[in-house]
Amino acid sequence: MHPKACFINSTEQELLSLIQQYPLATMLLPLDKQVFPHSSHLPFYLDNNNEQLLGHCSNHHPLAHQLTSNRLNKEVKIQLIFNGENDYISPNYSKELIVPTWNYSAVHIQGQVQLITEYREKLVTMAKMTQWFERSQAAPWQLNTLKEKQITNMFNAITIFNISIDHITGIFKQSQNKSANCQADIQRALCP
Repeated sequence: MHPKACFINSTEQELLSLIQQYPLATMLLPLDKQVFPHSSHLPFYLDNNNEQLLGHCSNHHPLAHQLTSNRLNKEVKIQLIFNGENDYISPNYSKELIVPTWNYSAVHIQGQVQLITEYREKLVTMAKMTQWFERSQAAPWQLNTLKEKQITNMFNAITIFNISIDHITGIFKQSQNKSANCQADIQRALCP
């Protein structure tokens, strides 16, 4: 079985914490008539008591095309992959290691995308996202510093949406299958 059961993480709080810490996701979007899904990278904000993700993209993005041309109201489903910390693990780190490996953490989400079209809801969504991503700034930039025409122009250039979190899984491969001594050796090597 890959990955090993000891690497599968089902603690929802840890999974959501990784998303908050590493909000840039690889998005996989199935497109009609293409063998491979479209992949791109978009930042997301975890909202609504951790039940949905808020995001936006350029109107030229394939997701925007799918959402805005969705006249049949068919579901638009996507997969997101949030990658956390990762490191190469050398056999030089511990006498217990025989071959190299790679430690990593990742969260996979499957969900349905819903277009946000109402002006007020767009404003609230973008304000939430801006507040979150600006939180570490000494003087956080705020959306309300823009004039209404500038906000309207921005809204005319982007597609704003939310994604339900229908399925969430996590893989935290961090040498849990190794002895405590080996784990300590790896920790010392990575964080001298």
